Amino acid sequence: MTTITLFEEWVSAWFSSFVGEDDSYKISLEQFLIERPSTTISIRIKGESMLWAGILPWDIAIVDTAKIPFSWNLVIAILDWVYTIKFLQKDAKWRSFLRAANKAYWDIYPNEDLSIFWVVVGVIRKYV
Repeated sequence: MTTITLFEEWVSAWFSSFVGEDDSYKISLEQFLIERPSTTISIRIKGESMLWAGILPWDIAIVDTAKIPFSWNLVIAILDWVYTIKFLQKDAKWRSFLRAANKAYWDIYPNEDLSIFWVVVGVIRKYV
C-alpha cells in the first residue's frame, strides 16, 4: 500500500497562511477513500450536470455499492439504461428525486425506469 504525506496545516484558498513546523504524517489514499474494498468501485464522470458541486467531466467517482443511500447523498442512478450522478433529495411530500448541481438540468422524479444504484463516497481528479 502506498502512503503519502498529509500536512496538518490547512491550505488557504483566500489569503496566504503561515508555514509552521513540519506537522505532517503519512496517510494511505486507499484507506482514506475506501472503507470497504470488496464493495468499492470507481466510475468516470461524463457531462456537466454536477459542475456546481465541483464535479467535472473526466473526474473519477469512488462508489460504495453496499452503502444505503439517504437524502442529500451523492448517488449513481440508472435512468433509461444510462448511469447518472446526482444528489438524492426529498420534496415537501417526502418523495425522493434526483437533483443536478447545475440549473441547466431538471429534477428527476422516479418512475419505472429509474433506480438508485450506488452511493458516491469520493471524487478524484488528476490535474497534470
